[in-house]
Amino acid sequence: MPFLAVDGLSKRYAGVVALDGVSLHVDRGEWLAVAGSNGAGKSTLMRILAGLETRDAGRIVLDGAPIAARSAREAKALGIALIPQERSLCANLTIEDHLFLGRERTRRFGFVDHRGRRERAASALARVELDVPPTLSVGKLSTGNQQLLEIARALDEQARVLILDEPTSSLTPHESERLFAALARERERGVALLYVSHRATEIVAYADRVVGLTDGKNSGELVRRPLATEAVIVLMAGRAVTRATPTPREFGPPRLAVEELRTRRHAREIVTLDIRAGEIVGLAGLIGAGRSEVLRALFGADRALGGRLRVDGTRVEVASPRDAMRAGIALVPEDRPTDGVVQDASVRANIGMASLREGARRGFVDSGAERARARTWIERLGIKTRSDRSLVRKLSGGNQQKVAFAKWLARTPRVLLLDEPTRGVDVGAKEEIHRCIEDAARRGAAVLVASGELDELMRLCDRIVVLQRGAIRGELARSQFSERGILELATGAAIAPGAHA
Repeated sequence: MPFLAVDGLSKRYAGVVALDGVSLHVDRGEWLAVAGSNGAGKSTLMRILAGLETRDAGRIVLDGAPIAARSAREAKALGIALIPQERSLCANLTIEDHLFLGRERTRRFGFVDHRGRRERAASALARVELDVPPTLSVGKLSTGNQQLLEIARALDEQARVLILDEPTSSLTPHESERLFAALARERERGVALLYVSHRATEIVAYADRVVGLTDGKNSGELVRRPLATEAVIVLMAGRAVTRATPTPREFGPPRLAVEELRTRRHAREIVTLDIRAGEIVGLAGLIGAGRSEVLRALFGADRALGGRLRVDGTRVEVASPRDAMRAGIALVPEDRPTDGVVQDASVRANIGMASLREGARRGFVDSGAERARARTWIERLGIKTRSDRSLVRKLSGGNQQKVAFAKWLARTPRVLLLDEPTRGVDVGAKEEIHRCIEDAARRGAAVLVASGELDELMRLCDRIVVLQRGAIRGELARSQFSERGILELATGAAIAPGAHA
């Protein structure tokens, strides 16, 4: 008998079917990947298992007994823990405070057992090989170490089933390796792993089996190792995915010129670069290298300490996002929930948010134009939504990312800044977004893309600029692209000719 079995699970939201008779199972010590495109029902399934949503129909059996968790607390008591893609950590707390938040163990008379708590925290951190003092503030941990901390907390709560939703979407390759090593150890201890990812290479490397979901239904299963990458991609997308070869583009004169830009995080370093009209330039570097800081400074979201900026040869002062928008600059940010979309506004309102003044009549929004614009981009990017009036928070993470993208593409920007533009997006949607990026460049936009996915940069870009600790360490033309070459520059192992030493 399987350790965890899901049979005929169904869930409907206001007439929209999220799950339709989904069934799967996972054994102790098994690594099961759940694959599917955005909107396939993966997140709904995981949230039901974690007690965050209730099911309409179906049955869940854990260790031979039917269960019905009605809250995350009840699910954790049963041994089921969810590590979500978007973490909500208490950055101002110490690690041990965060580990035991809401579940302190006390001695007689209600006093906290500080010594016992410290020892227990050290044991939990050792289990995931997180070598940091329990007294350190959570906010000082890297993204990868925060992910390990969440797993340590779940395991300390005696998790028998660990659910992970896109756990490596914001990690470096080294951090991902450490995470997978920790998960492999827990698998050996008998923990059942349910793993959601859009990265086919990770699924092929680590999963024992793969279950596919399409439009809320089971779409297939891969059970024999070694798994084939192409078969996993087809299962994830629900169809064969054709990767379009980038077509040559003609470049115009320099559209964006950045001279001696200095950001607050790397105040002693300068960034100088230019991008021609129709050109796509990649911004590579490890986490902390300053990629996001450069984009945010160019958009006025963060105040630059110095530097000069020209758009089409004209000097522009960018002290705020409004200044950037007037200059024709757009930014799709990395932090989607906070900066990319307004969760409690409709899809239509979000897509039109950056274009309110276009077609406005005496200060009033042109509802017809707003509706037409939204429907155009919903269709072009394949945004899965019940209607353009649906709230963005009801969309899957990948579809929210598409909305954030559409908001700026609708403005036809002269300069398009993209920070991790396909984070959390399935393989099919990633190709659609890549085509839209190329289309924007073909229409004359200068595009600057920051991404931790090197294969994405090498597939998409005409040039790649590599940052290390806030400074440009090298620039590679398409004929020079290689993962090794980029990593050597990013880690300081090599400096390209003409780069800033």
